[in-house]
Amino acid sequence: MNTAKGSSAATRVGLLPAFALIHFSHHLCTGMLVPLLPLIRSDFGLNYFQSGLLVSSFNVTYGISQIPLGRLADRANKPLLLALGLWGVAFTAMAVGLSPGYYIAIASFIAMGVLGGTYHPSSVPLLSQFYSRERRGQALGFHFIGGNASFLLTPVLSGLIAQMAGWRTAFIAMPLFTLLSTLVFVAIMKGQGLTASEVAARAEAKERVPLGEVVRVLGVLVGISGFTALITSGVNSFLPLYLVDKHGVAPSLAAMMIGLTSGAGGVGGPAGGALSDRIGRKPVIMTSIILVGPLLYLLTVAPFGPGLIAAFLLFGLAQTSRMPAMESLIMDVVPAQQRSTVFGFYFFLTTEMGGIASTAVGLLIDWMGLNTVFTLLALTAVASSSLLLLIRGKL
Repeated sequence: MNTAKGSSAATRVGLLPAFALIHFSHHLCTGMLVPLLPLIRSDFGLNYFQSGLLVSSFNVTYGISQIPLGRLADRANKPLLLALGLWGVAFTAMAVGLSPGYYIAIASFIAMGVLGGTYHPSSVPLLSQFYSRERRGQALGFHFIGGNASFLLTPVLSGLIAQMAGWRTAFIAMPLFTLLSTLVFVAIMKGQGLTASEVAARAEAKERVPLGEVVRVLGVLVGISGFTALITSGVNSFLPLYLVDKHGVAPSLAAMMIGLTSGAGGVGGPAGGALSDRIGRKPVIMTSIILVGPLLYLLTVAPFGPGLIAAFLLFGLAQTSRMPAMESLIMDVVPAQQRSTVFGFYFFLTTEMGGIASTAVGLLIDWMGLNTVFTLLALTAVASSSLLLLIRGKL
C-alpha cells in the first residue's frame, strides 16, 4: 500500500481527528501551569524567581526527556507509548492539585515533564508516516489544531474552575477528560490494527543517515528558530503576570486572555503547514521568525483594550505558523526509522531553551522590571531576524 492510499484510508476512519483529540488532551494537562501561575504564586507566596523555577521544573524535564524517549519511540510501539504518556500526565496533573506545598508541586511537575516527553517524538513521526511530502504539512497542521484548541480553551476552562472552586480543583478535574480521550484513541488505533512495524512498512523506504548530515542540512535554520523560541517561551511564561501586574487585570481574566495568543495558533498552525506544502517550508519559517520581534514590541506598548488584544492575536499567529512547517521539514529530510530520535532532539532544544528562559527572565524581571525586560526581548528578536535576512541565501 502506498503512502497516499494509506493516508486516505486512515483519514476515512478518523485517524486525523484521533490525533487532534490526544494533542488537545495532552496540553489540557500540561497547559494549566502558566495561566494559573498568579493564583499558585499567591497561594504559595512566591517571588518572580520562584515562579519561574516552577515553570522551569516542568519545561526542563519535558525537554530533556524528549531525547531518550525519542530514541525509544523509534524502536517501540508508538501508539502504546503515546497512551502511557497521556495517562502519566493526567495523573501527575492531579498530583499537582493535591500537593500540600511548593516543593511537592515542583516534584509533580518534574514527573509530568518526564512522562509528557513521550508525546511529540511519538505522535508527529507516527502521523507523518501516513502522508506524502506534498500533503504532510497540511496533516501536521491539522494535528496542530488539537494542541492550539487546548491552548485556547485550557486557560479559559482552568480560569473558570479556579474562580469557582480554586486552582487545585482545576488540576484535579480537567485531567479526567485526558483519561477518557486516551481510551478513545486506543480504541481507534486498535480498530486500525496498527502496530509500530505495520506503520513503518507504509513509510517511504530510505536508508539511515548520519545525524551529522541532518545537522548540516537543518542546523542553522533550526538554531535561529530555537533562539526565537527561547524569546517567545520566556515571554509566554510571564504573560499572565504581565497582565496582572502592568494592566491590573484580575488573575482569572488574565488566565482567559492568555488563551488568545495560543488560540491564534488554531489558525496560524494549519495555515503555516498548508502554505508550506505550496510554497516550501523555509519561506514560511523565515517569515514567521521575522514577524515575531515587531509584534512582541507592539504587545509591550499597546494599552489595555482592543489594541492589546490584537497584539496578542498577531503574536500568536506569528510564532505558531512556523511550527508545522518546521516539523514537516524535519520529517521530509530525516528517514522514517530515525524521525523520533531526531525530532526528540529538536523538541529538546526548543523546550529546554524555554525552560531556561523562564528562570532567566524571572531573574531579569526581579532586577530590571517587567516592561523593561519585555521590551529588551522584543528588540533582541528583531536583531536575530535581521541576522536571518543576512544569511538567507545560505539556508
